[in-house]
Parts: sequence; structure tokens; C-alpha cells
Amino acid sequence: MSFKRFMRPYWVGAILFGTILYVANLWVIPRANRIRTTFENKYVGRQKDLNGINDKTLRIDTVTYVTFRYYDPNFKTGSNFTLQRVRNNQVYYKLKAESVAWDSTKKSRKLSYASERTINGLNEKLTRLQDTMLKIPLSPTEMVEEKNMQEAMTTSELNAYIKREELRGAEGLNVYYVEKYRRLSAGVAVVVLSLIGVIMSSRKVRGGSGLHMAVGIVISASYILFLQFSTVFSTKANLNPLLAVWIPNFVFGGLALYLYRRAPK
Repeated sequence: MSFKRFMRPYWVGAILFGTILYVANLWVIPRANRIRTTFENKYVGRQKDLNGINDKTLRIDTVTYVTFRYYDPNFKTGSNFTLQRVRNNQVYYKLKAESVAWDSTKKSRKLSYASERTINGLNEKLTRLQDTMLKIPLSPTEMVEEKNMQEAMTTSELNAYIKREELRGAEGLNVYYVEKYRRLSAGVAVVVLSLIGVIMSSRKVRGGSGLHMAVGIVISASYILFLQFSTVFSTKANLNPLLAVWIPNFVFGGLALYLYRRAPK
């Protein structure tokens, strides 16, 4: 039997299981992770009180920016709140309030001692507001980032989250890009590592299969270690996230090609 014919069922099996893992990474595994992360955030390493947030600025849509000088996530209140709308690099509307509080029944925020300013060129109009309600697409849960929340998002939710946070000008999105690209690269890794295992185990050596198992464990551990290093470089040192998750596949794919050429045909 030729070596190509010998490897055919392993190719089919590796591609099949890689595809199953990729599909599971899109929907099934994130939903399972959602249960785990919810439990961990609630009971494991839980903080009694979340730290207050200082100088938080978010972009709500293409023209609207909001700033909290201070925000308390425990009571969902803030101080020195500012909402600005900008067009052509010029502010044409500004709303300021000394304090802001979340109203859970109306799903909106109550502003106290507020003032709004409408700007039209050299003309300005200032209005004093004692108390007013403001409804914007920004919930209290979006103000606080949960630990490992990217693992609990389906791919469609992850794409929507990245798009929204990019619009808001958020930083530190490489963590979410790494998770997005990792879901496909993990399926490819199944194929690459499976082929390496097949090529190595096809050779008969003295001492049985113990050596093959030891080498296989070392290669698998090396792959995981390589992936962790590249991921950290992406999230901490601004390495391109697409490159970070695919570097291990390129390296071990080259190793698989080298072993295939050296294998007896």
C-alpha cells in the first residue's frame, strides 16, 4: 500500500473532526461557556464591590459621545455626565448633568441639575433643566466588562460586539479578535496535529509505541505553549491577532510537511 493511500482515511477523519470543532466553536461551545462564566463571575473570585470608574468616555453612535467623570457600577450612578453630538469636527449639541442615575423601570437615565446647549455657528441656545430622563443605547452592563466574556459569545454576537466597540473607540479589542480568529485556527490545528501523529506513528521503532506517545505529547504541549505565547504578544504587545493565532499552525504545518517528505513512501 502506498503512503498516500495509507494516509487517506486519516485525512478524512482529521478534516471531519476539525470541521466539527469549528462548527462547535461558532455556537455550541460559547453557549456552554456562558453557563460556566456566569457561575464563575457570580461565585468564584467574586468581588463584593466593583471599583468605581473614572473618566469613562464612550462613543454611542456616529455622532454621539458620552463622558462620565465618575461612575459607580454598584449603584449604577455617576457624576459630571456629559453628552456631546459632533458633526464635521464641531460640537452642535451638548448636554451636561451634575449627577446621573439608572432607572430600571423606564430603562433610561435620570439626569439631575442638567443643562443643554444647542450650537448653530455663532448662535447658541442654553436651557436649564432641573430633572430630565435620557434614553440612550448604553445599558449598565456595558459599562463593566466581565471576565472572559468573549468566550461566552457566539460568533455572531462576537462580531456585533467588536463592531459596536470599534464604533465607540474602545481599546483592548485584540482579546476579542484573538477569540474570533482562534475558532477557525483550532479546527485547522486538529488537521495539522493529526497528520503529524500519523506520520510519526507510521514508522516502526524498537521499544514499541511508547516513544511515539512521548513525542506526540511533547509536540501537543509545544503547540499549546506556542499559541499561548503568541496570544499574549497580541493582547499585551499589540501583535496582529490574526497572525498571532495562525503562527502555530504555520510552524507546525511546516513541521508536518517536513515529516511527510522524510517518511518512507
